[in-house]
Amino acid sequence: MFSAPITNMVNDISKLTKEEEIGMKEKQRLIDQSAVNDEYKENYLNSYFEDLNLSSQEPDWSLMIIHDMEFHEFSHCKSLLDMMEDGEFVFKYKHKLEIKFEEMLKCFINIKLGIST
Repeated sequence: MFSAPITNMVNDISKLTKEEEIGMKEKQRLIDQSAVNDEYKENYLNSYFEDLNLSSQEPDWSLMIIHDMEFHEFSHCKSLLDMMEDGEFVFKYKHKLEIKFEEMLKCFINIKLGIST
């Protein structure tokens, strides 16, 4: 629209018109530019996430859940027992689970059995 008019002759070698050749070159330029941009983005993002060092700062959600457990109802006690069905989980968090198990027993004895001493 804004470019100079092109005599649209067919090239004997490529069998394309001048307009088609220009279109193909522009398309190839955009593909090449896109590849360069993608490579830059990938390198930039990889270095960015490596600098964050997220693996050492990732929270242990299981540990946070165990730590925040409170026992006010029987269903809370059952939740802890359900968690303890996984042997690998128990092995990994043995010490924390022992503490919570004792808290759960105290709660169970107080709530379910009504024994306070």
